[in-house]
Amino acid sequence: MSSEDAGRTLVAGLRAHVLTDCARAAQRYRWIWAITAETHAWAGAMVGFASRRCVTRGGSITSHDLDVMTGLEVSAATGLPAYRAEQEVPVARTLCTVLTDTLGALELGRIDPGRAQTLAEGVAGLPDALARKVEKVVLDQLPTTPREGQGSGQGPVGPWDDCSPRAFTARVERAVAAVRTQTEEQVRDEVRARTGISVWVHPGNPAMSTMSITGPTEQVDGIHATVDAGVRGMSPGQLAGRTQGMAAVDLIDDAVHGESRSNSGGTVRRELGVVLNADTLFDDGPAADAPGEVRGTGAPTPVSAPTARVLAGQARAGGAGTCVLLADRYGMLIRLVRVGMMPGTGWTRATLTAATTQALAKQSLAEAVRHETESYQPTREIVEHVRARDPVCTFPGCGVPAGRADLDHTVPHPRGPTSVQNLSPRSRRCHRYKTAGLWHVQARTDAAGLVVAHDWTTLLGTRQVVQVQRLPGHAPGEACARA
Repeated sequence: MSSEDAGRTLVAGLRAHVLTDCARAAQRYRWIWAITAETHAWAGAMVGFASRRCVTRGGSITSHDLDVMTGLEVSAATGLPAYRAEQEVPVARTLCTVLTDTLGALELGRIDPGRAQTLAEGVAGLPDALARKVEKVVLDQLPTTPREGQGSGQGPVGPWDDCSPRAFTARVERAVAAVRTQTEEQVRDEVRARTGISVWVHPGNPAMSTMSITGPTEQVDGIHATVDAGVRGMSPGQLAGRTQGMAAVDLIDDAVHGESRSNSGGTVRRELGVVLNADTLFDDGPAADAPGEVRGTGAPTPVSAPTARVLAGQARAGGAGTCVLLADRYGMLIRLVRVGMMPGTGWTRATLTAATTQALAKQSLAEAVRHETESYQPTREIVEHVRARDPVCTFPGCGVPAGRADLDHTVPHPRGPTSVQNLSPRSRRCHRYKTAGLWHVQARTDAAGLVVAHDWTTLLGTRQVVQVQRLPGHAPGEACARA
């Protein structure tokens, strides 16, 4: 038996075990929910209330208190740590009472426990009707046939045929963002109410404290990016034996006291911090209510349309420039155009269109779009295009932002060109995996030559596909106008 055949046999055996675990997990959630209901009923009867809340000498007994008790019951019955057991209680309740189709999909092995938990936790706080709407959107995207390259003889469809857990989380977040009913004023009020700094001392080591900064994403991430750039620019001599974490704290301390030693050359701003459809920006058109996304803090974070407009306004007020992403009718990036700062009166659809037209007219298309070069180093246009198309490392499940990743040639240079089709952001770790031959990757393009997916193959021959995500406001077959 060849090593590849042996690897496939091992993978098939592991997948059969995964399907069994999925069915067992579904039954485990049913047992946890039954224990939860029983605990609530018995505890309610003992303290003399039927409405999930009562007052005792020790204070108010709430539904949350009973969930904690349920967690302790589960912990005692299973040996799980209490915090783990407590986390499973609300998930079990949601799956058994609201997301029942998800529980069925888990039992059949179409979705694994991790993804089921992600979905259940993602809809927390939503009314049941909206939670079920999110569930339908997410479950409708589950694969119904084995992944391409794995014929029907390779076994049943399972979680391995779906996207990575990180991409699944993004799918849930997008669906949740699309149904949230927050107004722009509510978004601003929440930012206003939660902005601030808190410090707490570690009880085990009072010499160590943690400071938490909560505020507008553009400001907080700008602080992080500036400090990170300053630390990465330090030589070993400047570090002087300090860890990077220690150096980062020293930079912040010096900046607060007016003696910054930052090597970043000024404030570092995140490229393409807020991405949203033009219809969403102007709150007019077929994609006016489409979610936007925040980039640069890890994997892109979907946000509701009102939130995207608020964040875009904050970015412009902070001096961020504006880029226009020209896309095809499927939402795939064709070209990035820098249109500069927002005019004093603000953008309108007409002024943004005029600025884009003017930027395009400055140079001929051949001169403006440098999507391939003979040198090893990519041009600025190539770098910006690749990072806008792939905002994070394209290795399955990796969430390192493209701005902190290497731009790696899929086909090594000089055999492969330095072009937008052959370059992709990969974190230093993932870059090493690929260069060492532990994983192999190919870029998949469409008829127009646009990269639409990155096909990875593991050491044992298992394929994983990382799809290039459509720009906000687009779905398959849609042709929403973009400025």
